Amino acid sequence: MRRVTIKNKEGKTLIEIPLTLGVVGAVLLPTLAAIGAIAALVTECTIVVEKIEEADEPPES
Repeated sequence: MRRVTIKNKEGKTLIEIPLTLGVVGAVLLPTLAAIGAIAALVTECTIVVEKIEEADEPPES
């Protein structure tokens, strides 16, 4: 599972959503996604995309 996390410059998490939801939102509302990305850059936020490995899956070699 992958997720997108937006953090402020102090490191506090503002938004945490699954990557799939973020991609669907960007496809359906590209203008709003662009405005959000610009706002994140202007306000010195960090956008982090991270992969979370679930415990029941074997690690990849």
